Amino acid sequence: MNFSQQQVLINNLIPLVNHAEFDKVFSKATSQFSASERFMLKMELKRLCAPCLRVIDLRGKVDGDCFEFNYKGQIHYLDNIALKRFKQLLDVYSHIYSMGIYEALQATENNFKVMQRNNITPEQAAKRRGIEIQVPVLDMNQYIGRKEERVLLSSPITLISESGVEMPAMSSNLSLTGLRVRLDPKYQIEKGEQLRVRFNGLEQEYANSVLIKGCDYHVLASEIHNKKRVLGLVANNPSDSFVNFLKSFLKSYRGRSRIDVDNMINAVQIKGYEQFYISQATGLPLYFDGKGILKHQLRNRVNTHIISYWKDEQTSRLGQLLNSNRIQDLRRRKQGRVLFYSFTHVHKEVTSYYAASSTELDDDPELQQLFWGFGSRKPSWRVFQFQWHHCSVADMAFRSALPQVEIEQQHNMALAGLKDISLFGMLTDISNPTSLDIYQRHFNVERSPNLLSRFNLDKHASIHVNDVVHEYTQMRKEGRYLHQTGVVLHLDGKDYPCETMDISSAGLQVCSQQPIVNITTDSQVFISLSSFSNRVSSFNLDKLNYTVVNCNQSQTVFNLRVPPDNESLHDGKRFFTKLIRDNKDKLDLVPEIVARESLSRALRGLVSHYCFNRALFLSKHNVHFSACMLTRGIAASSLDQLFNVDELDKHAHLNNLLGRDDLFIHLVTQLRELKLLQSIDPQILYISCNDQGEILQTRQEQALSNAHKTIEFIKTALKHGSVRVVEIRAVRTGRPNRAYFDKELSYISSYAIHRAKQLEDEIWSSFAMFEFVDLTDEVLGQIKASNRLVKARLQSKTQA
Repeated sequence: MNFSQQQVLINNLIPLVNHAEFDKVFSKATSQFSASERFMLKMELKRLCAPCLRVIDLRGKVDGDCFEFNYKGQIHYLDNIALKRFKQLLDVYSHIYSMGIYEALQATENNFKVMQRNNITPEQAAKRRGIEIQVPVLDMNQYIGRKEERVLLSSPITLISESGVEMPAMSSNLSLTGLRVRLDPKYQIEKGEQLRVRFNGLEQEYANSVLIKGCDYHVLASEIHNKKRVLGLVANNPSDSFVNFLKSFLKSYRGRSRIDVDNMINAVQIKGYEQFYISQATGLPLYFDGKGILKHQLRNRVNTHIISYWKDEQTSRLGQLLNSNRIQDLRRRKQGRVLFYSFTHVHKEVTSYYAASSTELDDDPELQQLFWGFGSRKPSWRVFQFQWHHCSVADMAFRSALPQVEIEQQHNMALAGLKDISLFGMLTDISNPTSLDIYQRHFNVERSPNLLSRFNLDKHASIHVNDVVHEYTQMRKEGRYLHQTGVVLHLDGKDYPCETMDISSAGLQVCSQQPIVNITTDSQVFISLSSFSNRVSSFNLDKLNYTVVNCNQSQTVFNLRVPPDNESLHDGKRFFTKLIRDNKDKLDLVPEIVARESLSRALRGLVSHYCFNRALFLSKHNVHFSACMLTRGIAASSLDQLFNVDELDKHAHLNNLLGRDDLFIHLVTQLRELKLLQSIDPQILYISCNDQGEILQTRQEQALSNAHKTIEFIKTALKHGSVRVVEIRAVRTGRPNRAYFDKELSYISSYAIHRAKQLEDEIWSSFAMFEFVDLTDEVLGQIKASNRLVKARLQSKTQA
C-alpha cells in the first residue's frame, strides 16, 4: 500500500489512535479498503504513534543554527523551524514524542537533502519561508571590573530606599564588598542611589545581629536584563563585624557554590567584538585636548584613505580642518555631528585645501550653492561626517575583569600623557556617487570662486598629529627585553668592557663605558658573555661574532645583530633563545614597545566606549550564515530607533530593516564570495518612517535607479512622517587575536569550561560585519537647499 497517497487520511486519524473510539472511526473511514490494506494502514498508524527514544540531531543537516532542546529529560538538537514543527506535532500526537515526530523533523523544508531533492538553493528556501533577524545587543561600554571573586548566591533580600520604601529582591552573587541583585523592573532605581540591604534569606540560616541591621550600599550599575532590573551594588564602609561574618560565610560557602563568571564572559565578548570593530570601522578616531587642538589619530587598515586625503606634500591638514575655533564651537554641546565638504586646488605644484562645515554654509545659501557647485566638479570633492562626544581620561582607563589584577605602570604613564584629552571624535568619509550627481545637477557656479577663499585652510596654522596604529605592530622581527649584564667587546685586538641594555635572540644593544671611535655600521665585532660563561657549559659564549647595525653619535651605544649567514649555528642566538624562553615571565619588554601599545590601548578604549556607528556581526556555522550580535556604545545614535531594541530582553529586531526585499540574503550572498578582510560595495537604504519612528517602507538605492526617483521617494516619506538614509558597509572579518582575551578565557575555563568553549566558538565563528552610517543629514540638506534654490528662481522669473 502506498502510504504517501493516503497522507491526508493518516494525518486525520493520528490524533485518534489512542482514543477509545478509534476502531469505530477507523472502520468507517477505511470502509472502501480491503482487509489487508486496512491492516497495513493500522500498523502504520500504530508505528507512527509509538513512543520514540531516538535523539533528533539536525546539526549539519539543515540550513539553520541548531541548539539544545530538552523535552522530558531527552536532549535534542533542533533549529527554529524544527522546534516550531516539533511543538505543532506534539499537539497532534497527544504530547507523546513519537516515531512520526522523529521522521517529520528529518524532512523539514530547510533540510539539505530535501532541498537537493527538490532542486532548491538555500537562498530560495530562505525567501520562501521568510527570515527572522533577532540578535542580542552588546553594550561595549559596560565593562565590569572586579577586585575580588564573587560566589553565586540566590537568596531573598530586601532593599530599603532613603525614603523608606521596601523592595523585595533576590541576590545573584556576593563578595566582601559587592552584591548583584535582581528585582521587579517597576522599581526605578538609578546609578548613584543609596540603599540599605537586609539579607532575609541568610537571617533564617544564621542567627547573627549584623544581618538584622543590614548594610548600606550604593548603586554602581542599574540595567534591565531578561525582563528584570539588575543592580550592581557596592558596600559603603561596612562594619568590621559585617566583613568578618561575610569572610567566614564565603569561606564555608565557596565549597558548595560556583564562582560567578558573568562579568568575565561579558569582558570576553566585548574584547572579541571590539577587535573586529576597531580594525574594520571606516571612520578615523580623533582626540582633542581642552584647547580644541587635535593631538592623536588612531589608524587602522580601513581608514588610511582619510589620512592620505588630508596629507599634502609636507604635513597633515586634519588639524587645520578641525581647528581649535571649530572644535571650541562644537564642544558647546556634549554630543553631536556635523558635515564637512572639501576639495583641493593645485596651483604651481602647491595643494590648497578648502573645507566648510554644514553649519557655516547653512548661514549663507548663495555661498553654499557656490561651494557645492564649484567643489563637486573637482575630482578631489569629498563629504565627511564628524561625530563628537565629551570624554575624560577615566573613559580610557584600563579595566580588567580579572580579580586582583594590578594595572601596568606603563599604562598609567600612557593615561598621564592623555589627561588633557577632553573631546573624542570620529571622521567618516560619506562621499558617494548618488549625492555627487545631485550636487552637480542641481547646483551651478553662478558667482566668482574667489569668494571661497575664506574656506582656504592655509589660513590656519598646521598642527602635528600623533599617528597611532590601532594595534601596535612590532616592526622588528622579534621582541626586545630589558636585561643588564657585563660583556666584553673585542675589536682590532682590543677589549672594551661593556654592558647589555636589551637582548633578543638575534641581537642585543650594548653600552660602552668609553667611546669606541673606530666602530661603524656593518663593522664586525666579537662579544664575550663573561657573566654567563662560568654558569653555562652547553654553549660557547666566548668571542661571538656580531654585526653592528647602528650606533649613537657619541659612539657609546651599539645595536648588534647575528650575521644572517651564521644564524642557525650561532651559539649566542641559541643561548639567548633558550634564556628568553625559560624566563619570559621575568623579563620586561623594552619600554618604548610597551608604552606605544599602552597608548594604543587607551585610545582604543574610547572607540568602543562611545561606538558612534552601530555594527551588526554575522556568524557562520557549517554552511549557514546568520546575524549574531549588535554592538553599541554609550553615545546615542540617530539610527537607534531603526534597530527596534527591546530594552527588557536586550534584543534587536531587524526584520523591518534588513528583511525586506531580500536585502539581508543579498548582502550575505555577496560576502560568501569574498576572502578575509575584503568588503562589498556599500548599500544605501532609503527608509520611510511614521511619526513614532516605526519603519513603513524601505527602498534600496538600485531600486530607485536615478536621482529624480530618489528625491520623490524622500518627499513622499516626509509627508507621512520622516525619512532615514542609511549606508550599510559590509566587510568580511579577520581572524581574532586570542591574546586580547586569553587571560579572561583561561579564568572562565577554570570554573566553567563549557562556557569558555562556547565563547571561543562564538568569536571564532564571526564571519562579517555590517557598519551602519547615517547619511540623512546630507541628503535632507541637499533637498532643502534645492527647494530653496527653485523657489528663488521662480521668484526672480515672476519679478522679471
